[in-house]
Amino acid sequence: MVKSDKDMLPYYARKIVQYLSFSLFLYLLLFVDPLTERDLGANVFLRLSPLSAIGAMAAVKVFISAYWPALIILLLTIPFGRFFCAWVCPLGTTIDVADRCFASARKKAHKGIYDGRRLKYYLLAFLLISLFFGQQLVGWFDPISLATSIYTICVHPYVVSLINGILDGFSGMPVVGYVFDLLRQSVHAVLFAQHAPFFRAHGILLVVFVMLISFGMVLRRYWCRNLCPMGALFALFSDWSIFKRTVLSSCTSCGLCVENCGMGAIGEGGQETREGECVLCMTCLKVCPENSIAFRHKQSPEQRSVVDLSKRSFLLTGVLGAVVAPLIKMNYTKAVNKGKASIIRPPGAVDE
Repeated sequence: MVKSDKDMLPYYARKIVQYLSFSLFLYLLLFVDPLTERDLGANVFLRLSPLSAIGAMAAVKVFISAYWPALIILLLTIPFGRFFCAWVCPLGTTIDVADRCFASARKKAHKGIYDGRRLKYYLLAFLLISLFFGQQLVGWFDPISLATSIYTICVHPYVVSLINGILDGFSGMPVVGYVFDLLRQSVHAVLFAQHAPFFRAHGILLVVFVMLISFGMVLRRYWCRNLCPMGALFALFSDWSIFKRTVLSSCTSCGLCVENCGMGAIGEGGQETREGECVLCMTCLKVCPENSIAFRHKQSPEQRSVVDLSKRSFLLTGVLGAVVAPLIKMNYTKAVNKGKASIIRPPGAVDE
């Protein structure tokens, strides 16, 4: 059956929104140094994260009005489902691009690899419980915070340095050198902060980035499927979605939708959809040769597969959070040195 442009419109709409959103994310990060120095809006995407909003508000115990975009995203999840992961999330887009590069390696991966979708729910519970004990760990697992930190600290400095190096090289050339020198000065005024920024945890974030990307050798969107706590939060709110994947009677169970689903949200045969796992990427709609897939408000019970969450595991997560969070908060070295463990004074320096 030949697909019409109207049939493909949802898929292309998702693609356009996803790449426009990612382009805006990169554009803001490219100018992050001067924007931050001038106190302008370089943190737009960070304020889209409901998980970061919960963590920040719990830390200061005050409602932070600047996180109103995160509240809108969470409210939109109720009617539209877990759309944010495939349409907006910069880390999700990064993983999508990387996964395409690992397509051949992934085919050779072991088919029995553990697909632990429940882990993200337990991780979300652990992070929320930790907040009650004053331990702020959300930033290390929030996808937007991770993407912002990785690109800002591990990618941005090298891109700016590369641009600067190229323009410096051309500035020394005869005839055209004067033009490139003017261009270099203009770029410095736009991209560079007046005061050189100081970055911490560069090595740790680089390791985290390599790990997140490497998961793609085994499963597509491994982070989004199994580990992302914000994905778990969206999944909990997506049960009332008016866009549920529905399979029509014309389905021949060819398996193309199962093979192409980046989230692995479709059961064998293509009929069932795992609850809270569909991110409305519309790929199944695109690849279906029979036009047998639609997104509707109602979904028959036999086409719905529930992720089994163990009450015992949630209880264990709660106990673990209650025990581990206070231990992480303790810092013996810092306590012994009266909070000044990180201060190193040169010889002859006086006390503050």
